[in-house]
Amino acid sequence: MIKIVGITLLVLVLLVTACGQADQAPQEAGIAEIGLAFEVPADWQQVAGQNAWTPSQDSGVRVGVDWMELEPPMEVEAVMLPGQSQVLASEPVTLSWAGGRRITLEVYVSPWEGEGRAPVESVESHVLVVRTDGGTRLAVDFYASAPTEEALKEAESVLQRMVDSSRLDGD
Repeated sequence: MIKIVGITLLVLVLLVTACGQADQAPQEAGIAEIGLAFEVPADWQQVAGQNAWTPSQDSGVRVGVDWMELEPPMEVEAVMLPGQSQVLASEPVTLSWAGGRRITLEVYVSPWEGEGRAPVESVESHVLVVRTDGGTRLAVDFYASAPTEEALKEAESVLQRMVDSSRLDGD
């Protein structure tokens, strides 16, 4: 009896583990207008009308991609990062198709009417890359956003997978 229960339990653990791994399988996503493709977790839901995904609508955690063509004298950080924020960390990044920076920041409640420093609304990590092709400068912002630093750490692995799997048509 103990042997059968042990084997049954082992099979059950293996099935649960396999199901959990299946949930981690990626789904292909992208932005057709610019020919960008990348992967997001298959079990994450796309936010309606946005290039953003969340593990659940009420989690406060999301990853996404924004883009724009930069016109001189636009700088990617000035036009793509939230205004009421403070940079916590910044480092260079290189993708196969572009280079840029990874920036982690705190975003504050805006507008803030109270005294002292505004409360933190979210903590975000942005991978800003710029690709120059002829006279066009394409800026792409891969981002993760969460209500706390701890929650952001969990979302950053998904962000990194998006960035690592990203590719542009023609590359």
